[in-house]
Amino acid sequence: MIGFGPDGMNLGPAVVNWQNLSLLLGLFTWLGLAKFPQAQTTAALTLVVARLWAALPGLTTSRPLLDNVWDILDLRRGHWAWLPGLAAGLLYLLLETRRDGMRVEAQVVEAVGTPGHETVRSSLLSAAWRAALPALVLAAAPLVLKPAATNSTFPDMAFTRLDGTPARLPRPAVVNLWATWCGPCRSELPLLMAEAKNDPSLIMLNVGENRATVQNFLSSSPAQVWLGGDRVTSALSVTGFPTSLVINREGEVVARHLGPLTRAQLLGLQRQAKDTP
Repeated sequence: MIGFGPDGMNLGPAVVNWQNLSLLLGLFTWLGLAKFPQAQTTAALTLVVARLWAALPGLTTSRPLLDNVWDILDLRRGHWAWLPGLAAGLLYLLLETRRDGMRVEAQVVEAVGTPGHETVRSSLLSAAWRAALPALVLAAAPLVLKPAATNSTFPDMAFTRLDGTPARLPRPAVVNLWATWCGPCRSELPLLMAEAKNDPSLIMLNVGENRATVQNFLSSSPAQVWLGGDRVTSALSVTGFPTSLVINREGEVVARHLGPLTRAQLLGLQRQAKDTP
């Protein structure tokens, strides 16, 4: 069964966020249409630079090395800096064009005395543009056509802290909707627990599980773990888990992300929560 939400697309039990779907559409279109030898290297270089550039602000020596590496390798997190990545791919193509043009120019000068540099440049860049244009259009389509959330206000209601006390969530806040049975939730939980020690407005709101289940799963009982997230998932059109919501001082949901977070993404959401009026 296929379903569409503001954060992503359901494919039966699987959920793909719109950012990752955009990447897949653009990448496969490029690889299908770009038939010149440098096409795959261009795609790989673009992805590597875009990924490293996006993840770099969150990498720190205070974290275990494997956590930093996982931020880069876990592609489910959907974090890419496309402008630097595309710039790197374009620069590579320009350098390859110049190198191939110089090689062909030397061959032609030797044969007929006329350089052929401009002919080669036009051929390679034209082929790249013919593949890049439809790839960019298809990559942008999910981000432009995705359905909007029916409700942009976080319900103003009391939830239950893990220690059993009822309270309302702080505002502004970053609210992470999660569950113990959710694999991607478990993969990002150490990051959230570490960052929550210094940010009381980072809330981990469990969905659909009782207090005993959550307490048995966690090794400690941090104040930022709350219960009762299932009461808001329908109203906020939550597609899957984990979903992170940025709530401003007025209770409006100003940003949302489906899937586990890199540290750089989390820091960005925390800044957005504090900076948005």
